[in-house]
Amino acid sequence: MAAPLRNDPCVNTFERRVLDLAKYGVSCVPVLGATRYRHKVEGVKEHVHEGCLEITCCKRGQLAFESEGRVYPFLPGSVFVSRPDQPHRMRENPQGTRTNYLLFKLPKRGQSVLNLPARESKCLIDHLLTLPNRCFQGNARIEADFQLLFDICDSDEAGVFRSLNLSSVVLDLLLNVVVCSRRAPVAFHSNALRQIVDEIREVPWRMWSIDELISRTRLSSSTLRTRFKALTGLSPHGYLVSCRIQMAKAKLARGGTSIADLALSLGFASARHFSSAFKLATGLSPRQWARGAR
Repeated sequence: MAAPLRNDPCVNTFERRVLDLAKYGVSCVPVLGATRYRHKVEGVKEHVHEGCLEITCCKRGQLAFESEGRVYPFLPGSVFVSRPDQPHRMRENPQGTRTNYLLFKLPKRGQSVLNLPARESKCLIDHLLTLPNRCFQGNARIEADFQLLFDICDSDEAGVFRSLNLSSVVLDLLLNVVVCSRRAPVAFHSNALRQIVDEIREVPWRMWSIDELISRTRLSSSTLRTRFKALTGLSPHGYLVSCRIQMAKAKLARGGTSIADLALSLGFASARHFSSAFKLATGLSPRQWARGAR
């Protein structure tokens, strides 16, 4: 079972801005965030947000959400929504990634949100909890609403009018999320491509040539790379290396294998090649990582 996320998208850093709209009179939005990563950031573990719906909008970058064994391509303009009972994680945040997100606190039974009458409040919550799609193409209104929320918080306006204005924008954003979620997701990933992705994850030590992938999917080289990256968030080679690194972490944590043997067993040309790729992905050498894991 995924654990609640205790630290991450809810704190300010050099590359992430976070606001608590409860301080501005909108208690149902404890987290409004914006990220702008200037270097690659590793993804967090699969987690949930207790009592909250998480809505994330991609502004820039080719990303991928993972949730309960499924990968959701997350490209510019995409929106990804998770209920409190749906574990999820962003696989990684490449350099240049930009996202907006918020946590929407679900009301307890009988309570309303955003100063709505009980009937309208229940209608909104029911729709948000039964979205037909979790990952879908948003619209310009959603992106504009995210920006407007920050602009209102930064303005000189204060008091009841500011909280009323914020509540109005939050409601508009939520309604647009409901409407956009009804759009059918773009289904352009062939079964052959999905099968290849699964096979690479299971046997990453194999030598996977681009010619083999082209032959099996019957796609052109450029189309294959585009669709592969949309599906996994990485190029074919990048995904292969990522799977090898993940398997290496598991074996390093268990111990009992030399770096040279591990490198060869995972398909790397040499221990030096493996160590270089591992440090590029994790920031640590294999031995440093193994010491920390143990």
